[in-house]
Amino acid sequence: MKKKILNFRYIFVFAVLFALGLFYAKDLFSGGLAAIILCSLVFVFFLIWGICDRSWIKVVLPLVAFVVGIGLFALCDSTYFRGVTTDGEYAVRGRVEYVNKEYDTTQMLILSNVEIEGKKQSKNIYIKYRKSGKGLEVGDEIEFVGTLDKVSLWNMGSLNTFYYKNKIASFCSLSSGDKTLIKSEKKLGEKFQEKIKDKLFENMTEENAEISYASIFGDKSGIDEEIQNAFSAVGVAHLLAISGLHIGFFVGLLSFVLSKCRLHKKWHVLIIAPILFVYCYLCRFSPSVLRATIMSVVALLAHSFGRKNDSLTTFSIALVLVLLVRPLDIFDGGLQLSFLCVFSLIILSPIIQKGFNKIKLEKLGKVLSPVIAVQIGTLPVLMKLFKSISLLTILANMICVPIFEAAYILLMALLPFSFIPHFGVILIAPEFLLQTIAMTTILLSEKSAFITLPYLGKDVTVVYIFFLFGVSRFVMTSISHKMMLTLGLVLVMAVLFFASFFQYGQKDQSILFVGTSDIFVIKEKNDNYLINLSNKFDNNESKLINCLNYCKIYNVKKVFSQKDIDISSISQLKKAELINSENKEMECFYIAQRLVAVTIKIGDKSFLFVQNLKDETDRDILEFNYEDRSFDVVVNLTDFKIGFKTKLFITPGDLKNNHNWTMSFQNDTLGLKRSLS
Repeated sequence: MKKKILNFRYIFVFAVLFALGLFYAKDLFSGGLAAIILCSLVFVFFLIWGICDRSWIKVVLPLVAFVVGIGLFALCDSTYFRGVTTDGEYAVRGRVEYVNKEYDTTQMLILSNVEIEGKKQSKNIYIKYRKSGKGLEVGDEIEFVGTLDKVSLWNMGSLNTFYYKNKIASFCSLSSGDKTLIKSEKKLGEKFQEKIKDKLFENMTEENAEISYASIFGDKSGIDEEIQNAFSAVGVAHLLAISGLHIGFFVGLLSFVLSKCRLHKKWHVLIIAPILFVYCYLCRFSPSVLRATIMSVVALLAHSFGRKNDSLTTFSIALVLVLLVRPLDIFDGGLQLSFLCVFSLIILSPIIQKGFNKIKLEKLGKVLSPVIAVQIGTLPVLMKLFKSISLLTILANMICVPIFEAAYILLMALLPFSFIPHFGVILIAPEFLLQTIAMTTILLSEKSAFITLPYLGKDVTVVYIFFLFGVSRFVMTSISHKMMLTLGLVLVMAVLFFASFFQYGQKDQSILFVGTSDIFVIKEKNDNYLINLSNKFDNNESKLINCLNYCKIYNVKKVFSQKDIDISSISQLKKAELINSENKEMECFYIAQRLVAVTIKIGDKSFLFVQNLKDETDRDILEFNYEDRSFDVVVNLTDFKIGFKTKLFITPGDLKNNHNWTMSFQNDTLGLKRSLS
């Protein structure tokens, strides 16, 4: 009998190729060379394997799955805005579904059940609401006349997952006096969540109540930004986002209660499954919750019928079902982390455990193997999302996860009893444990034990996943053949990684409009120069980091800024020289304490940036001040026509309409590039 070289699972192969089709569809449609080569290599592998095994199913199944993925992507992408009214002033009516962010004078809201000019809409509206006094709440039904702007679902080739997950098609800015409150009525689930939140705030400090609420429902909007950053920095942010960890604890708690009630195990799945899907609804069907729920239900079904649960098959079923529900979630970092965590546990954890067993550290291996496996498996996505990793991540997880397990189980078990009069004090136990976790993460995040890593790119990430599978027990070939396979994949990753640096072929000089309307990067040969005109640089950091990484800008030589800013937290700027108006390379011009113009000198070229002109008087003053000077490039960020001697004049119309830009993207606030040569 011929020995197998691969443990072939039909559902696993279908899931992987289906996901690959979704993931690469946009690149294939645009003629991406790397996508075409990688996908071709995958099909060559299956073709050779099918011919060698004389099994056409091993050729046809991957091809069908891949085509289905591409087709589903095209369908979802092309129909997202179909039948939706956007761009213009309309009479709008809708219901506040979710308060995404809340500040002293502003709320960011999602409006659902939208009617525009009396016509029912299939998509939601994202609203910036300037409140006076008490703001709007979930359940408020309002009507107003406002200007709707169509949102960009894709920015710089990346999906805006927030818009997609929340089915947002339009943006509207609204003041308290512009709307009329029709009625306020919460749904049953919203009332339930409100009761839970009120009970937590009644018996805990505000900080711990928000952490507890996030631990139960995954809503982190109320958690202090410092705490969120601390959790992310040390690699335990997954504790605040409902995932397999939470679902596993929850299912274990429910199974324990049902077993004490002496119910047959076949009844367990009939009771637990509906509870889990209700929990999914309360957590807004986030990809990680849906994945964990499906895997838990499949495992419970297998257990109920006395069947062994195959983790890889369960993983594959969950991946296919989640992507069938929301196909474009394949681009969501949360989904990628969630599934890669499970994939890593299945593929790598046994290998790492064997290593510990060989050195007689079996018990330590049981603790460390899952943590190490997850860190290795999710590394490319972590590099993309967080740009750096903490050397203390393993230690943080070893400390925090066991404490969180006890805190979560206590919280879920004691919360129902806290509604009994005078029994709320029992929540002090989970509160103490959660407070311990928060203090630990803050303490560890203050230690400068971080490694900054460049984003490897999506192509390297895909090959990396195949590499992990190649070293697993599911590839059943000799050690020498397995080493050849993995070395080949490592070589491919290295080529793709170094090739990514040359993806954006530069001319002698180019200008890059990044992040927001007041942050620019000048690229001159191999050097990059960042110009900051913003008064709120800190608020733009996340956008700026995403843009710099996407455009392969990993080092900036100089940062020109009208005021001193902290650039130490951005890896690309750490080595940069900070230049302000006191330096002869930069000059600022103010009118009535407003910064209206900045001139900078880079090499032998001069640049003028114009902003904040209030009226024609401002324009005349500016023109008079610079009437005897000429510039190589003038960037006008105002709606006023200004006249200067220049070789290249860039206007708001250029930025908005992508006119004459060598690279253009759909969103005028993210990453437009133009050659200056």
